[in-house]
Amino acid sequence: MASPTLLAALADRLHLDQVGVSGRPLRDLVAETRAPGDWQTVVHTVDDPLGPPGALAVLRGTLAPDGAVIKVAAASPHLLRHRGPALVFDSPEDAAHRLDDPDLDVTSEHVLVLRQAGPVASGMPEAASIPIPRRLAREA
Repeated sequence: MASPTLLAALADRLHLDQVGVSGRPLRDLVAETRAPGDWQTVVHTVDDPLGPPGALAVLRGTLAPDGAVIKVAAASPHLLRHRGPALVFDSPEDAAHRLDDPDLDVTSEHVLVLRQAGPVASGMPEAASIPIPRRLAREA
């Protein structure tokens, strides 16, 4: 269940008549909860966000016709709109195996795509942090 403080911060965006795991409507829980404020620093309001919006972006295109999720911080801004070659890895294991190949056909113009390593449970696995291919690192 979400934190009552978080629910209070999002109350104007929730269906407050929805019954939660407590068996009571969210409206009742929110009414009993102190809204976020100076008394705590974990939950921020929509008017006072922890950081700028857009931590995640949905990408679409020939490699992801149904969409894919990317951490915006994981790519340079110019890569969020890319037309050019891509090197696709089908799993973290595939990437680990192929990235060390000194004959890998990759240039600095490629974007690297890692499939089968998206959001898991409540976070993004750091396994999705793809290292620079050995061939490109050698050229730098």
